[in-house]
Amino acid sequence: MKHLLFLTFFCSNLLFANELSLDDLKFDESKVKIDPVMSAKVTQRKSMLKTHQILALSSLAVLTGTILSGEEGKSTDFHKWSGIAGGALYYTAAGFALAAPELDGEREESWNMKWHKRLAWIHGPAMLLAPVLGYLANEKYKKGEKVEGILKAHSVIAGTAYFSLLAAATTMTFEF
Repeated sequence: MKHLLFLTFFCSNLLFANELSLDDLKFDESKVKIDPVMSAKVTQRKSMLKTHQILALSSLAVLTGTILSGEEGKSTDFHKWSGIAGGALYYTAAGFALAAPELDGEREESWNMKWHKRLAWIHGPAMLLAPVLGYLANEKYKKGEKVEGILKAHSVIAGTAYFSLLAAATTMTFEF
């Protein structure tokens, strides 16, 4: 019963309290220094990585349509334009992740973050190569020429990019 009363009191204080001060937490304000530069970096990094997450999931949704609309030996406008839109979202998401400010000091990365970064080394190059191969293969299809060599690998490379991106998103969405 005591624990329930304490929990009720604690929760009501959290809900109705204006703001906790360092004094409330028994810290001496003169001894606690808040670095405004570090605080701004943390805020900017958090914002940029949240934007990265939203754009990456959006690109994954668009690229799902691209993958599902692709057929060997056929080129559709939907496949082409959804690939372009998915790629634009992907590159924008990557830009936000790469431009996010690094924080000073050592910090241990989680298992999920390590795999997320490793998978980027797969989907990153594949996302650069797949559109080029798709464009070149499409040009051959339009001319009625046979698609040969590495151009035949467009679907395999695009699939590799998609599924490694899906795996990278999964590592950050679910705790393993």
